[in-house]
Amino acid sequence: MTTAPKPVALETRWRAAAPDLKAFIAQLTASLLADEDGQGLRQRKRRATDQEKFARAVEAICCGFTANALLGDGRAVAVRLGNYASGYTSVYGKHFNRAVDLMRARGLLRLALGHRSGKVRRASTITPSPAYWNVAPPPGDWGDLYLEEHRAFVGINFDESGQRRLTPPEDWLRAATAEVARINDHLRALPLRYNGNEALPLVEIADRPWVYIATPHHRTVRRAFKGSIERGGRLYDGYWETMPRADRFRYLTIGGEPVVNVDYGQLFLRLAYALSGLEPPAGDLYDFTGGDHEASDWPSLREGRKRMVNALISAKRAMRQWPGQTSAERAMVRSLFPAGTKPSNVVAGIKARHHAIAAEWFERGRGGELQRLESDILTAVMLKLISVGIGALPLHDSVIVARSDGEAARRVMLEEAQRIVGADIPVKIDDGR
Repeated sequence: MTTAPKPVALETRWRAAAPDLKAFIAQLTASLLADEDGQGLRQRKRRATDQEKFARAVEAICCGFTANALLGDGRAVAVRLGNYASGYTSVYGKHFNRAVDLMRARGLLRLALGHRSGKVRRASTITPSPAYWNVAPPPGDWGDLYLEEHRAFVGINFDESGQRRLTPPEDWLRAATAEVARINDHLRALPLRYNGNEALPLVEIADRPWVYIATPHHRTVRRAFKGSIERGGRLYDGYWETMPRADRFRYLTIGGEPVVNVDYGQLFLRLAYALSGLEPPAGDLYDFTGGDHEASDWPSLREGRKRMVNALISAKRAMRQWPGQTSAERAMVRSLFPAGTKPSNVVAGIKARHHAIAAEWFERGRGGELQRLESDILTAVMLKLISVGIGALPLHDSVIVARSDGEAARRVMLEEAQRIVGADIPVKIDDGR
């Protein structure tokens, strides 16, 4: 039995750039509103803001159909139709649902409602009908579209309970917005290529019932905070972030050169020690005995301990099982350890190795604080690299640069960590080999 390809999640920031596509969307929007009026569905005069939101929804749908057509493999478009959907983006909600219903009634699209069966989740999807393509302009290339600029920040409008609106300090907001804008100007101009082309069409994330589209337009980033500006702040949204590690080395080039990943080592642990005013133990902080690194399974064991350390720092209560949001994620972490290993044994080993900071940093829910410091360091690193003319892509606690710039980027990262936290954080250059 052949499994249908996953649908592509609608990129709600798409806007029409091609004149014929813009004209078609404007005409379609007007005729759909006329359909609604003619069916007697309006009980009162339509507000201008409602009309704008409806027009924006129609544009997102039509541009999504164009983008999928450019992919050329006939995938459906995954959409969010539930009451919660407007929490993801203002494009979704009642105006979007109304646009879908009216286009469906006109015979311009097909709708398949999502459902969950056991552990299998199906997304709601829309697909253009032949009647749609009889009237819509045929897609040309990615220049038909552009991406609406998103906010420089996300996740800083509410406290941890999700209830009270927060206002970041105006001076901080102004400066941080300018920093993100400068980074995005750099990313737009970077001579970045994927496998000789500018686009990486699809990105798949495990356990998602859809794939994401990434194009020459998907280069800008924003800082994602976790409830307040004191937590989180990582730079997200560049298409290279969700690529498999091996594919970055195999397919990405900057200025025609292969890339390297310049990466801080054991960053969360070392930041925790620095903030506690302590020196970390000598050697690899994931090596409990000083000889663990000689074991044949050390790469797997080290990765498992790294994941457990990060989970311990983020946990708000005693950890009694393998970390992960799904059974598959927990099984993956468990597989990194020798058969029969219990989570409690790993936790005990980590606490013994790092007893000096265990009470202050483990199982206290402080991961967001360290992410904020990590993101400040990486933002500063990006700005410094830009200032010295080095092209770079941000990747959480590392940067991707052309191979010839690897050593210069390493020096910048060492200097910025020392300047910001007063600690020597080791930096390695990974060329994927």
